[in-house]
Amino acid sequence: MGNVVEQLKISNFLSIRQFEWNVKYFNIITGDMGSGKSICIKLLKFFEDIISSLLVLPYEQFLSNLEYAGFTSKLKREFENIFYLWAG
Repeated sequence: MGNVVEQLKISNFLSIRQFEWNVKYFNIITGDMGSGKSICIKLLKFFEDIISSLLVLPYEQFLSNLEYAGFTSKLKREFENIFYLWAG
């Protein structure tokens, strides 16, 4: 296994004001209740799912998923389902 390093940076999102994480093969996340541990994991999973889903598609389907309006509306729906964001 090679050294794969991914970095997640979060600023001013829900309970997280500023966070940087060099994601490694094995990670231990600690912190107080409500400090944003679960949010970090959910964001990482969200972006991993986006990248993974695009890479495994047949070429024609890959291109159709890149159509801007459809792609962004799908991402918005998935994001809202994960983070339960409501206006107001």
